Amino acid sequence: MTTILRNARLVIGRRILEDAWVSVSEHRIEAYGTGPKTEGVDLRGRLLAPGFIDMHVHGALGYSFGDADPAGISAIVNHHRLHGTTTLLAGIGTDLLPQMSSAAANVAAASLENLAGVFYEGPFLSVERKGAHDPNELRRPDSAELRTLIEAGAGETKLMTIAPELPGGIDAIRQIRASGTVAAVGHTDADYDVTKAAFDAGATVATHLFNGMRPIHHRDPGVIVAAMEDERVTCELITDGFHLDDAMIGYVFRAVGAHRVALITDAIEATGVGDGIYHRGTTTTVVSEGLAMLEDGSSIAGSTLTMERAVQRTVRNGGVNIVDAITSATATPARTLGIDNHAGHIAPGYLANLVLLNDDVSIEAVMSQGSWVSGRWLTQTTQP
Repeated sequence: MTTILRNARLVIGRRILEDAWVSVSEHRIEAYGTGPKTEGVDLRGRLLAPGFIDMHVHGALGYSFGDADPAGISAIVNHHRLHGTTTLLAGIGTDLLPQMSSAAANVAAASLENLAGVFYEGPFLSVERKGAHDPNELRRPDSAELRTLIEAGAGETKLMTIAPELPGGIDAIRQIRASGTVAAVGHTDADYDVTKAAFDAGATVATHLFNGMRPIHHRDPGVIVAAMEDERVTCELITDGFHLDDAMIGYVFRAVGAHRVALITDAIEATGVGDGIYHRGTTTTVVSEGLAMLEDGSSIAGSTLTMERAVQRTVRNGGVNIVDAITSATATPARTLGIDNHAGHIAPGYLANLVLLNDDVSIEAVMSQGSWVSGRWLTQTTQP
């Protein structure tokens, strides 16, 4: 069965093809082109883009990847998929080592089509830049513990954040990379020189740039400048209006380019639920008007963002053009994670993960591996 999607504005690389069509066979893209088609689903000039990829998400609908059962894991993935995220990493935050390992094993065992693997945010982070992480569970890198965490993912550990200034931090980055896992720098008090050493050791991601690190100072440029000037490094941004001033969004895109910006959500279990009080281990988070804060008000505690909203705000509030915003939600994270041979682009042979957007940058439909999972287009039929 071949599905033809016609009369679309198609995001291909860094350009938009007008009057375009895509054919989908089974769960993959078969071909695309331009020109009129009479058969298939009429997309009525809407923008058709690759499905979004979220490298950094912790939860939704009251569930957290750190302690969710199989039903909870599925609920998180499905919620974010409805908002355009067709590929995500399950973020596991700082906790007791056995709990983190167990959570990773549960994620790996879930084997969901939209779940690309495990992301560890902790426990080898800086107490000084802990954010919402429990300082009692933060620790120095240990080779055996690191190996335990990586192996708990059963081959699905894809990304790990570390503070490189900790004793053994640079060696830990080398160990992470040697395992085939992407290493990130974050929740760190590292200075410029240590950060450069971390990148030279193999780290290629700056976890939620600006947050959980030293601010820029003209005599202490720190992680931010080191990351932005290094072409090897992908800079994560949380564009929810709380983590960053909107002016910083456009600034980073202009400074490093969309090919080095990865939009993320850092979404917690409150996402899709609403304001209220949430408990994670020893941590209590209060969500008010969408802003998640620790109970004592000392730190932001993740977000209630979706990738749909992240892309919207990047365009509307950050002044970034739609193609660049989509690139930072698709091609950039795909390349960063090494999955750009099957995800992050609309191309023959790639997974048929697609989002349909209107002029307001709102999602009208989502296709996951060739099947519509949301949208009024579900009722339309196609020709074999």
